[in-house]
Amino acid sequence: MKMTRFRLLVIAIVAILCGINADAARQNTSEIRGSVCDKNTGEPLGWVTVALMKADSTLVSGTTCDDKGIYSLQAAPGEYILKASLIGYSDFSKTVTVVAGLNEIEPLNMSEDTQMLSGATVTERVKLVEMKIDKLVMNVSQSAFAQGSNALELIKKAPGVMIDKDGKVTLNGKAVQIWIDGRPSYLDGKGLEALLRSTSGSSIEKFELMEHPSAKYDAEGQGGIINIKTKRNLMSGLNGEISTDDGGMYFGSTDRFLMRESLNGNISYRTAKTNTFVSAYQGIYDMDIDLDIDNKLTQNGIPFEIRAKSLQRDRFSNWQVRFGNDWFIDKKNTLGFIVNLPGSRNVQKSDRDNNVTTQTLGDKEIERAESTTWNEDKSRQTNGNLNFTHIFDEATNSELTLNMDYYHNANTTANDQKTFTRSLAASEWVPSTRLVDSDNKVNIWSAKADYEATVFNFARLEAGAKWAFSKTANTTSRTETGPSAVNTDTRFKYRENIGAAYFSLAAQFGPKWSAKAGLRGEYTNSLGDWITAGDQ
Repeated sequence: MKMTRFRLLVIAIVAILCGINADAARQNTSEIRGSVCDKNTGEPLGWVTVALMKADSTLVSGTTCDDKGIYSLQAAPGEYILKASLIGYSDFSKTVTVVAGLNEIEPLNMSEDTQMLSGATVTERVKLVEMKIDKLVMNVSQSAFAQGSNALELIKKAPGVMIDKDGKVTLNGKAVQIWIDGRPSYLDGKGLEALLRSTSGSSIEKFELMEHPSAKYDAEGQGGIINIKTKRNLMSGLNGEISTDDGGMYFGSTDRFLMRESLNGNISYRTAKTNTFVSAYQGIYDMDIDLDIDNKLTQNGIPFEIRAKSLQRDRFSNWQVRFGNDWFIDKKNTLGFIVNLPGSRNVQKSDRDNNVTTQTLGDKEIERAESTTWNEDKSRQTNGNLNFTHIFDEATNSELTLNMDYYHNANTTANDQKTFTRSLAASEWVPSTRLVDSDNKVNIWSAKADYEATVFNFARLEAGAKWAFSKTANTTSRTETGPSAVNTDTRFKYRENIGAAYFSLAAQFGPKWSAKAGLRGEYTNSLGDWITAGDQ
């Protein structure tokens, strides 16, 4: 399979900020309106994430409050859970009944998270959320709430951000890409969730939320981008810190317990000519999941029951080592590199005595199945960056940045299940096995140049070019024994070349008016091979 594509993406974004909020015409039957306030002061809370969910936590609709704490949602009539989230505040939720037409909800009063603040001294108030011409910036660098949290916990509190049970991240209901320090993470789903868990909240400077990214960003990121900017230590000399976070949750039984512990440390050394830094993180999560399902039916007037009982041990560990150096060649030139080595391992297992399914007809057990399971998921990454920055003119803030990046991700999964089945008609156990292994490797090499400058004293010019080459190799094998056994073996290889160039111009016409326009072109050449067992 060979495919060549040429994509020309023209982005023309004109944002008019005039301080007037107008409601667009809605076609949905029901509208939910309300506001969010601080419970203690009564002041409105801006940029709060408000979500409307079903009883099973399925997201129905979500939005972000404006700077005055006002929100508006659309949904069909019914009963829902309304939830509000904001960093520094405890989550607030209530049950609401939505009827046809307009639904005015009384103010949601959120309380500060005093548990997160305990032991922390807040020396100054920083503006948590800032609205820029093309993005929303959430500053967490000096927030006490970032201490003891990881990036996953913090990003859930960002305005308009939702993360589902599969690790998919959305911004105001749209899928987004996660970038770190201006570079794509190339991850989604559970892989992205593991990376965010292994990133300490104390290492994060800010979140930049871009619902409509400029022409500077790749075409695949036009659904939205969240850029996580990490801290750079500006203090001279030798500096460092170490922190630990331990906790647990007890559910009334040793079979239902959650334990969490993490250790984070960093050290840096900065002089007039160089800045060297090293950071490391280790986190462990232990959980026991107890599941008991009882299904009672009637078959030809006789009671029929299916009961499944299982106890699953779940252990998740993740880690990250990050180091780099900046050389300040002179006042206008800086050369640096960064290496990031994150990884994770998740093991879920259950033994035969604690994983049982029975079928009972009347008072007789007609079938019994006992299983052992072992599921393991391992991920290791190597990310490297070499960068150079040249400042042409500090007065116009004009600079050229060159970046060369390498990304490698190796992910392996192993699912091993052994089942022993015995029916009323047979006294002996009938064994069956299922083993599924997969191995996925991704390598990406890229280089890009970006130029920025202030022109005409009121406009910001951006222009640049990028080249990227990627290779993906995936193998999956499935081996089974017993009745209805299926055995498969598949391999997939993929190569892609991307070339891109962009140009954008942003201007500010006073405090209420701004505009931004951009043009981006991309060329993609890709080749994929899918091979199954028996194919040549």
